[in-house]
Amino acid sequence: MRALGTIGAQPLIGVVALLVMQGSADTALAAPLAREIAVKVRVFEGNARVDTRLRRDPTLHRFVLADARRELTRLRRDAEAVGVEGLGTFNNNPWTGDLYYLLRADLGRHVSVIRRTLSFTGGAHPNTYLSTINWDRTATRAIGLGDMLTDTANDGSALTAVAELVRAAVAEEYRRRGDRDIDPTAQRQAMRYIEPRLGKLGAPSLAPSTMHGKASGITFHFEPYLVGGFADGVFVAFVPWRGLAPHLKPQARALFDGERPQHDEDTNEYGDPK
Repeated sequence: MRALGTIGAQPLIGVVALLVMQGSADTALAAPLAREIAVKVRVFEGNARVDTRLRRDPTLHRFVLADARRELTRLRRDAEAVGVEGLGTFNNNPWTGDLYYLLRADLGRHVSVIRRTLSFTGGAHPNTYLSTINWDRTATRAIGLGDMLTDTANDGSALTAVAELVRAAVAEEYRRRGDRDIDPTAQRQAMRYIEPRLGKLGAPSLAPSTMHGKASGITFHFEPYLVGGFADGVFVAFVPWRGLAPHLKPQARALFDGERPQHDEDTNEYGDPK
């Protein structure tokens, strides 16, 4: 997550609704969302909508809101930098940025949250961006894949092995969808995108497990264009914990056990049927 400035907009709390996402692979969100931050200036309009279940943990909720303010500030400043005449939209309408924070998994000590950003800066359609927050309640901080692996050196043994696992998981997702539905050129591009580097493996989240309080593996989330064309939408690649185990620190290894529940296999990260 990028550490940027703050925003002065006041939270708007209590507007709970089921929302329909715009952009590629449109789906109706299963999670109840509340608009908690709204920003409106001449060149930019933005909102942050947060899964209401995250309010159960006030510390995590505050962290999410701070992240939303930073991201909306960044998007607003980008629009201000080009000015009204540089917006490139119909009638110089403002750029827009909508953030959606969705609970991915609550495992007790650890929680995974997906942030989906829909940003429109002119052009044929909004762009979709994905990131994740993996929260350690005991440490009261966000953790990343780098905190879990024994070696985080670029092209090192751990990241090389994980990159191979992620490539295999993406290939499995191609097969699940049916190869004829995926642009072959995009498939070839996908494997080149994934590299043994922390920033080139997709956005990681903990996947739920049949064993209470444990994760069954890691799901790697890819926004459109990274491992498929725009029409292919978001890709989610699941890597079971057993493949990751040789490359995990002992404390991280303790996070994992059990199997991936069928309901998690049958739905996407927004709770909608695949």
